[in-house]
Amino acid sequence: MDLENDFTYRAQHPITERDLIMRRVRSHRKWAQRRFWLRLRATVFGRRQVRVPANLTCQSERSSSVILRKVTSGTLKA
Repeated sequence: MDLENDFTYRAQHPITERDLIMRRVRSHRKWAQRRFWLRLRATVFGRRQVRVPANLTCQSERSSSVILRKVTSGTLKA
């Protein structure tokens, strides 16, 4: 039985400051561990997300050249 959300139990046992701190610590550790594994997987297997649209024909030549110009504007020209 989940006593955390049972209102009669909560009325008799209010949440203390220690409980709140422990919950935050537990949540932080959970997300830190999840982030660690995701980073490790991305490093080992490479990033799976495709950053370029699959159908490039949906862009007109002009818009793609504008995008290319914006992307390459800060780079050093040969």
